Amino acid sequence: MGMDGSNFTRILTWDNDIAWPNALTIDFFTNRIYFADAHLDYIAFTDLEGHHRHVVLSGQKVPHVFALSLFDDYLYWTDWNLKAIAKANKFDGKEYQILRNTTHRPYDLHIYHPLRQLPYHNPCGNNNGGCSHLCLITPLPAAIMSPEGLVESMTPVNYTCACPNQFYLARDNKTCIANCTAGQHHCGGKDEKCISWIWKCDGEVDCKDGSDEPATCPERHCRPGFFQCMNGNCTTSASVCDGVDDCGDKSDERYCDLPCPELEFKCRSNGRCVLNTWKCDGDPDCKDGSDEDPAICHNRQCDPETDFPCKNGRCIPKMWHCDFDNDCGDDSDEPAYICRQRNCTNGWQRCPGRSNYRCIPKWLFCDGKDDCRDGSDELPENCPKCHEQGDFHCNNNRCIPNAVTVRSNLVPRLSVTSNAVTGPE
Repeated sequence: MGMDGSNFTRILTWDNDIAWPNALTIDFFTNRIYFADAHLDYIAFTDLEGHHRHVVLSGQKVPHVFALSLFDDYLYWTDWNLKAIAKANKFDGKEYQILRNTTHRPYDLHIYHPLRQLPYHNPCGNNNGGCSHLCLITPLPAAIMSPEGLVESMTPVNYTCACPNQFYLARDNKTCIANCTAGQHHCGGKDEKCISWIWKCDGEVDCKDGSDEPATCPERHCRPGFFQCMNGNCTTSASVCDGVDDCGDKSDERYCDLPCPELEFKCRSNGRCVLNTWKCDGDPDCKDGSDEDPAICHNRQCDPETDFPCKNGRCIPKMWHCDFDNDCGDDSDEPAYICRQRNCTNGWQRCPGRSNYRCIPKWLFCDGKDDCRDGSDELPENCPKCHEQGDFHCNNNRCIPNAVTVRSNLVPRLSVTSNAVTGPE
């Protein structure tokens, strides 16, 4: 999709064996997307439209890929289970090599080189496109498509100016004008923005012009991050607008009737503001549960590509259908006569329990946790038999190569800071 949200298209979904897409990178020379699935244990590529899929590596060599990048003819990735940085040929997965073992789970990985980002026409590159705040690149509506459905790499692009939350675009379609609510403070200067009233006079400068901490603010004696009551008491910011007089003078509940910022939902009983994305997510974030009110949540239209429609009007992710959990609340997502006939998706296996139709990833068997909800995935008879000489038998009945236990004892000591390996001591 465009940076402005236009032309949104799902090119790969759950129906395409996508369970936990953890890593993604683009090959600009071959116009391909490379991605990794940490649940189904594979690295694959498609064209830019999700077609012509090919699996490069799968199985034990990629048990939990976290981050992925590429350069020239090679893929580079980090793996949490192996605690390693690895590489392989990007076409066929050959020349597999562990470049570095780490003592912690390695996180992100980037390759810096001019060829990793080819030069393209950037209409926002000159004076931010004339936009006062956000300049967003967008595809042209009349972009010519190639026979394979790919947009040519040199297809010209357009741009549009956009505004941060609580701003609106003026008639010139370039300038953003602040539209703060009564419950917000308007920061001036170059970083013009709207901040919550709680942040004003909290002892920390949130506006570059310092307007949220004027000289008229009362002297602070509460710790940073705490709300200072009018009577001098201190309470946590999380207790503001919780419907309880935590201050003793009700000053923490004083402004709770003010309107919430854009993209936030106001709780019915105490006036607290929570993110709109938390509304109808199955977890009550308001004390009164008003963000999960059936009158709101059970009357929205489900997305046919990603949602399962419950009989009570609720929408749940398709992945939760027939997972042996009553996610709808009325059990309409768990019709046993249908669920028992469904096949598990690729890389998943049905739980061994006689009445259990739940499917779990194969690697969750014998991991020390009750993933089947009835303990059947942890029974010794359902765990693999370890090789007497080549494997080490873990307490959770899992088998790992003896070489792994030996290697862990031979790894040199490393200086580690924030999960980043900096070198031998």
